[in-house]
Amino acid sequence: MTEKERTRREILKVTSAAVAGAALTGSAAAEARKCSTTRPADSSRILNYNPKMGYRRLGKTGIMISEISLGGHGSMEVENRAKILERAAGLGINYLDTNIVKECEVYGEALRGKRKNWHIGFASWPQKVTT
Repeated sequence: MTEKERTRREILKVTSAAVAGAALTGSAAAEARKCSTTRPADSSRILNYNPKMGYRRLGKTGIMISEISLGGHGSMEVENRAKILERAAGLGINYLDTNIVKECEVYGEALRGKRKNWHIGFASWPQKVTT
C-alpha cells in the first residue's frame, strides 16, 4: 500500500467527521433561526424601544429585553452613571444588570425618576443566594 492509499477505517473516520460537522452546522443554524431577533408588531410595550436594537422575549413572560444590556463597575459617580443610562436608553437598551449592593445604590440614585424605563436584574456577588 502506498502513501496515497488509505485504509477503509481511515476513510470512514474522515467521512464520519465531515458528516458530523455538517450535521452540527445545520443544527446550529436551525437553532440560531429559532432564537433570532424578534421584531414584535406592537413595539409600544418595549421599554426604551429603538428600531435599530434587537429584542428577545424573556422566557414565556412576554417581556422584551434588549439584546445588549448594561452593567459593570465603571465610575461610581452618580452623574457619570446617569449620563450612561440616558445614552443607553436612547440606543434602545432596556436591561440593567447589577451585582453588588454599592452598584445598586449608585444606579438607584442615577435612575431617580426613570426607573419605569428599565428592567433590572441582580445577582448577589460574591455570595451565592439559593432557595
